[in-house]
Parts: sequence; structure tokens; C-alpha cells
Amino acid sequence: MWRWRRGTQGLGLGILPVVVVVVLLKVLWPSSVPRPSTVLHLMNTSTYLNSLHHMSLEPTTSIGTCRNNKADVLLIVPSSVANHEARQAVRKSWGAHLPSSWPLVFFIGATNDRSLQDRVTAEAKQHGDIAQDLSFHDSYSNLTLKTLSLLSWAQNFCRDTSYVLKIDDDVFLNVKRLYKLTVCVTEARQNIYRTKREDNPLNSGLQELTPFSLSSVDSSLENLCNGFKPHQSINYLINSQSHEYESYMFAGYLYDGIRADRNPHSKWYLDPKIYSSDILPPFLSGTSYIMTSNIIPHLLEEAKSKPIIELEDVYISGLVGYSGLKLKLSHLEGWSRFRPRWDSPCMYRELITAHGLSPSELSAMTRAINNLSSDDCNGFLVYLANSFNSFVSSIFPRLPK
Repeated sequence: MWRWRRGTQGLGLGILPVVVVVVLLKVLWPSSVPRPSTVLHLMNTSTYLNSLHHMSLEPTTSIGTCRNNKADVLLIVPSSVANHEARQAVRKSWGAHLPSSWPLVFFIGATNDRSLQDRVTAEAKQHGDIAQDLSFHDSYSNLTLKTLSLLSWAQNFCRDTSYVLKIDDDVFLNVKRLYKLTVCVTEARQNIYRTKREDNPLNSGLQELTPFSLSSVDSSLENLCNGFKPHQSINYLINSQSHEYESYMFAGYLYDGIRADRNPHSKWYLDPKIYSSDILPPFLSGTSYIMTSNIIPHLLEEAKSKPIIELEDVYISGLVGYSGLKLKLSHLEGWSRFRPRWDSPCMYRELITAHGLSPSELSAMTRAINNLSSDDCNGFLVYLANSFNSFVSSIFPRLPK
């Protein structure tokens, strides 16, 4: 008995230092290790942007379209290296219905997994639609770096495209609705302003603003744009080099009045040392947003003076776009941050985007919408069902799994 007690006492004395160390680590570790946002904050943005494009994979098909000046909308999908199934679903769903002038690019970063790299290399060779930049490691905490990289890539390799759409690989896209939107916005950009310039180009200014009117265009465009209000999404900036007015659009699902997350263990934590205000600037949901390509060089230049944070959408559209460049962010009807509470082809036909679909759901919903006839969703009961679905979804959003 004595031996047992002595052995137990010795064991306790041996474990005690270990317990003390574990407790100290528990207490001290969170405060001694910076959050990812703090690590990114210490990065020199100019240095990062100047060292980009260590490309190991190039989207040959898309680059060909861009070099021939045939790109109208460049769709860039930031995708994880391992998301092979999601990329396949995009290709077979809405990606299969894109106009020939809408190149599709999947943008990924570096991986240390040799088997994953071999698989994605074979995938890129087969489809010709993957861009891989080795300038950053592919991870959730590096989404801001990935987005800066893909915008820089778009500026370098497809600068003549009219629009750039950044869209996640779990987002449903209604190609027909987006096509109508871009056609209407393009026409509106050509008609919304009449510009009267002074003799001195430095003092040139917008003397008269004329709202875009569909009566000024033909009836076919009026029918096409029915339900859209393109002039509400168009704004203007002054080019610092040419001193010319440029119309632009930066739009998607707009968040406004959102409080910063100060929980250091949260996925969306924002260090108050980096952003002191408790209210975030207005920003566009990072699941998908669209911009005219002429604002990309301005975004990249302004980003050089902004500390990088992990929250990609808050950083790009909020801190750089809204707060830095004073760009106006536009909310687009039908641009949903999540998916409807109840899946219905007639409901999805009214949307432009919806977030949080699995690969199989993405394919199934695209097929269902394409199989609808023009009269399938015209009934009053369908209208009531869609209205109720929209109302409930706005109050109780259906979060991704």
C-alpha cells in the first residue's frame, strides 16, 4: 500500500510541471499569437502586388478570348485547389450556358499537397480554364491576397473586357438575367450623361446630368430592360491622369451598418488596431460581385495604401472601394446573399445569383430552369409563392451548410 501511495505521489509530482505548462499555454497563447488579420496587416501591399503572377497554370482558352478583344464579361471564380467537384459542377451548370464572349477562369493559389497539384494540373490541361498563382498559399485566410491577385491578373491579361464578375464556386448564376443586366447597363452608360467641357481640360467637369431614359432607345431594348433600373447602378469618377469623367458600376448584394466582429476566436474577427470603428463601411458580399473593368487599376493602386485584412469583401469593396476611392456601391435586385428558403425553379428564374448550393444542387437547379417554358411561372399562385418565399428568406436566411 505504501509503495502504491509513494508511486502515485511521485507520478503526481512528475505530471505537475506538465499541467502548469499546459495551463500557461492556454492562458498566454491567444494573446501571444496574432490573428491572421494581424499577420496580413504587417504585409506590405505594394510589395505583394509588385511580386504577383508567378503563374504555374494559365487559362489558355480565356486568354485567347481576351487577346482577341472578344471578352465582354470576364468571370473569375476563386476556388480552392481541392474543389474539383465544385468546378466541374460550375462547368456543367451555368458555365455551359455562357456566351462565347464571356471567358470563365478558376483562380487558385499554391498547395503543398503533391497529389492535389498533380490532379489540378491534369484538370487545367483538360479544360484550359484554371489560373494558378504561386504568390500565395491557397487558404481561407488568404482570400484577400487571392482577390488582389485575380484582379491584378484581370488587369494584365484581360483589361479590355467590359465587366469582371467575381463569383464563388458554390453560387448559382442566372446567365440570362445577368446578360440582360449587362446589356442594359452598357446602353445606359452610353446615354446617362451629356458632358460639357470647359476649354481648360483640368477644369473639365460634368455640367449637366441627364437621367437615362428607355424612351431614347429602341423598343426591343426597352422590352429587354423591363424590370431593370440600370441608371441606378451607374456612377462616375474622375480619372486622375486624363481628368476625364468615367462611368462605372460596382455592384452586388450591399451590406450597410454591419458591426465589426471583435471576438478573437471568430472566423470574421477584425482587430480594432487595424480598423478602430465598431461599424464596418458599406461593402458588397464577397460571394459574388460585378464591376466595370475601368475601376480595377484604381482599386489596385488604392490598395497599396491600405493595410490588408482577412475579410476580403470588406477590404476590397469597403475599405479600398468605398472608404478609399469614395466609389458608390450599388445593390442589385435579384442578387441574393444566400439561397431562397424553399428551392423552386420559378423562384430561381427571378434571381441573378444565389449562394450556398452544393455541386449536385447547382447542376439540378440549372437544368430545372432551362427546362421551364415561358409560361410556366406566369400564374398568380406562382407570384404569391415567390413573394412569400422572398419574404421569409429575407427574415430567416438559409445559411450554407
